Amino acid sequence: MSVYVDEDRLDQGTISSQATVNVANNIEIDNKIVSYQEKRDTIISKILFALGFFLPAIWLISLVWARKTKYREVYRWRRYSIIAFSLLVIVLFCVGWIAIIVFSLIPYPDPSKFNDVMVKSMYLYPGELIAIIWGFLILGVVSYEFIKEMYWKIKKLKQRK
Repeated sequence: MSVYVDEDRLDQGTISSQATVNVANNIEIDNKIVSYQEKRDTIISKILFALGFFLPAIWLISLVWARKTKYREVYRWRRYSIIAFSLLVIVLFCVGWIAIIVFSLIPYPDPSKFNDVMVKSMYLYPGELIAIIWGFLILGVVSYEFIKEMYWKIKKLKQRK
């Protein structure tokens, strides 16, 4: 660490250290990076909250709407479109989480910082938690519909034989 005397402030008796100035600059840059990342994570969590709250609510309403129909073909078309919509929502959740992980890990090639970011990214915002719960609900209902469809197809095949 080299110490030098600032000639402009010599009359005030101020001695500054170049290393201290460099450390202060590095801390300021790190604070700007952290602030940017927090803003980005907040925006992503708000988007996930919107997707996790509104899309599954629309999905549940459309599921009830599809079940109220009396025509078999219309019911089948509505149910398949609901299943496709459900899978789209699940894919959006997965892509959102992958984007969060990738974007939070890109600036940190150092393994120790990588581990710190992984620990910090495990904390969930309330909107993200709601999105995960809706995702599990959608996955459960879609799995139930798929198993029910397979059951009826197998039953019809056995009756034909």
